[in-house]
Amino acid sequence: FIFIFSLTGKLVRRYSDSVQDYVAQMTHDIAEGLSGQKIIKAFNLQDYMVKRLHRSQVDYLKYRRKALVAEEHSHPLTELIGALGFSLVIIMAYQRISAGELSTGGFISFVAALALVMDPIRKYSDANVKINRARAAGNRLFSILNLDNEEDSGAIELTDFTDKIEFKNVSFSYGEKQVLKNLSFELKKGQRLGLAGLSGSGKSTVIALLLRLYNINEGQILIDGRDLKEYTIESIRSFFSLVSQDIFLFNDSVKENLVTGLKYNQEQIDEALRVSYADEFIHQLENGLETKIGDRGLKLSGGQSQRLTIARAFLKSSPVMLFDEATSALDNESEKVVQAALDKLSGQKTVLAVAHRLSTIQDYDLIIVLKEGEKVEEGTHDELMAAGGEYHKFYMLSQRS
Repeated sequence: FIFIFSLTGKLVRRYSDSVQDYVAQMTHDIAEGLSGQKIIKAFNLQDYMVKRLHRSQVDYLKYRRKALVAEEHSHPLTELIGALGFSLVIIMAYQRISAGELSTGGFISFVAALALVMDPIRKYSDANVKINRARAAGNRLFSILNLDNEEDSGAIELTDFTDKIEFKNVSFSYGEKQVLKNLSFELKKGQRLGLAGLSGSGKSTVIALLLRLYNINEGQILIDGRDLKEYTIESIRSFFSLVSQDIFLFNDSVKENLVTGLKYNQEQIDEALRVSYADEFIHQLENGLETKIGDRGLKLSGGQSQRLTIARAFLKSSPVMLFDEATSALDNESEKVVQAALDKLSGQKTVLAVAHRLSTIQDYDLIIVLKEGEKVEEGTHDELMAAGGEYHKFYMLSQRS
């Protein structure tokens, strides 16, 4: 029995683990098919998507069959071993009764006890299959639940700053790829600083490091002379407001996407909508602020979704604004409206902006040009244009496009 339970348990666990993998793959294929239906139709990819799903189904069926074979062998083998053992006991008991070594009453008592033992063994056989099937699923679940929490060594609450944010000889890499190399710059309170450069030069990484989404490899990030690691992660992320090119909205009402579980009065919400120019389209929605906007704001245009994220950032009212190519995916008309909203939002706040379109940062106090993770130029728009370097090249290319 121990051998049967051990063998079938291992087989069930192994095949159930593969079954879980292919269920995940099927779910992923279905989700991609539904969310990407516009692209799929536009490129006539229906057959391709069906074939992808079919491959996942074939692999799933293959391992599901193997798992079922292992599961279904457990009970018959248990019954077979039990029947053979029972037969052997009867034969041995008959010989001992014939030899006068065992009474008939003793034999009946022993057989009755043996029959009582078999029932729990049968139940354990079924339970063994279920337990190992659950263990396979549980291993996948606990591999996620057991991930370490973010390392938060800080103990100081960051609420405001009086002087500057400083990058001091910062280097960072994603694995083997070096993204930032010995980068140093200062962002003074009340200053508006723009980061320019080609894609892959490390601009967005600067923002990710400020939010402590990653820890730097070398150097220091300082706020008022104190290392960023000394502040709690939660207070750091409350200190910054992010408006990103990657727009994320919940499948909920406009209002819930604005307040995100926090408490704001109607006057604050109205002011945020006015500043972001979002009130122009929200009042036209069927249910106004209570309108459901779909998964990732599916029912809104790109410009409308971006204005909603700007309103959300305004409500947060953090000391430092981070703009990560917030207008790069918009058409010219939407860009003008969103840029006007960003200008209103920034007001007298400290701003760090990653720019794809240089027109959005040309009136900033300071512009830093990055190339392959290194600072190659620094100055105002006029100074950099007069220098005729990398910034001048980027600007002239953008004017042609």
